[in-house]
Amino acid sequence: MLARDIEAAKQLYAPDAPWTAESVGYFMQAALQGAFIFAKAKQSPELARGCLGHLRRYLETILGQPATKSIWGDADMTKPQAKPIPDGMHTVTPHLVTAGAADALAFYA
Repeated sequence: MLARDIEAAKQLYAPDAPWTAESVGYFMQAALQGAFIFAKAKQSPELARGCLGHLRRYLETILGQPATKSIWGDADMTKPQAKPIPDGMHTVTPHLVTAGAADALAFYA
């Protein structure tokens, strides 16, 4: 599912980019896991937040600006098609769903 979402973002924001959605997905997983392991070793949640901030800035860099034409038709994709933050929410919270997450948490605890 992650690769599918990255591919959709690539088609929208960086259709000619030389990277693959799968490679960026692997990088994201490595960065997330590494951030959490390092933060646990250093007993520093701030360290994890800093690493995730770097990951976000990296994704913003490789995705650039939205293409001016939609991959689905005539809609202008430079204008938001939906509210980026839903009503009643104060922020967007990304999440990662993975098989075996409970085992991973037990291992790293």
